[in-house]
Amino acid sequence: MQSAMYAGQTLLAAHFGLRDGRVLRWWFAVFDQARAELAPSWMLLRALMAAAPVTGLTRVDLGFGDEDYKRHEMTGSVSVCDGEATPQRVWQAAAAGAMRAVAPPGAAVPICAGRAWLVATKTGP
Repeated sequence: MQSAMYAGQTLLAAHFGLRDGRVLRWWFAVFDQARAELAPSWMLLRALMAAAPVTGLTRVDLGFGDEDYKRHEMTGSVSVCDGEATPQRVWQAAAAGAMRAVAPPGAAVPICAGRAWLVATKTGP
């Protein structure tokens, strides 16, 4: 989704974000440096939030971080995890998932926990 804010014919700020149904992920905002004192990106974000009901948006996801503008505008937060997916870890997780899927109830099943393998007992289907 693209949005822009103009003063007459002059572009003050623009934004490109990803929209998934009723959620917009605020991604790349740019603004005219010569008019930075006007906070054009902030004005654009405020205008976009004001227009959200008309456009069908119910959430604008401002992403990771605790910048002032995010703390000022947010009405809530969702905790998420971060990490990395290396080929080895992806392979380990896939192998462990496959083993858990086919193991009979009560069987000892390996679980990858970071760099260590744990053993758990499968209790259900």
